[in-house]
Amino acid sequence: MKPTREDFLLTVRKASFRLPEASPVRVRREVNGETVWEPHVTADKKVYTRSADSNLLLTDLSFRDAAGLTETTELTEYRDFPVVTLESRVSNPTDADLALSRLISFKHEFCGDFIALRTCGMEVKTLPCYTAGGALTVEFDDHTVFLDSPGATAAVYPTPLGVEVFFLTADKSVPAGGEVKTPKVTVMVTEGGKDRSEAIFTAFSEKHLF
Repeated sequence: MKPTREDFLLTVRKASFRLPEASPVRVRREVNGETVWEPHVTADKKVYTRSADSNLLLTDLSFRDAAGLTETTELTEYRDFPVVTLESRVSNPTDADLALSRLISFKHEFCGDFIALRTCGMEVKTLPCYTAGGALTVEFDDHTVFLDSPGATAAVYPTPLGVEVFFLTADKSVPAGGEVKTPKVTVMVTEGGKDRSEAIFTAFSEKHLF
């Protein structure tokens, strides 16, 4: 099955991460005994975009957060399928180790009239839902979002406008002068229901993953 122009427009509208402000990476840490979110973007924002070939658009996004960590995401956008992949790393340029209370490799809200979440062979209609990573299919009334992050823990929460999806790692410590990498995240947005989404992702996998 081939994607349509509307599939690509949906992906741009609902899963565009081309700016540091839109980066889905988040850091949490303990400050004075409380777990806090780092302010998302504070300084040194950089964006570098180039074409690898006619089917691949690559973008490197980076910024420095309030803790002094540098968060970098390598974003790959496919031109022949409505698929985006993200691979991120968090670097610590300071001279002290920094403990993190969970590293969020992906945090993003998808808006629409939620119908069901499908994961691990289950259909979930009541949120929140927690699962051990892998593939998630979120079906809305007129489109479907497929997400995958092997090795991560997933959490899906209801919001007033749709759902928010998290992929979380375990607690980590970023060593002084070192970095940690997050699991790869794959996102695809398509028109229609889960069956069409699965067919398009199968076609994408056969061309690009095998």
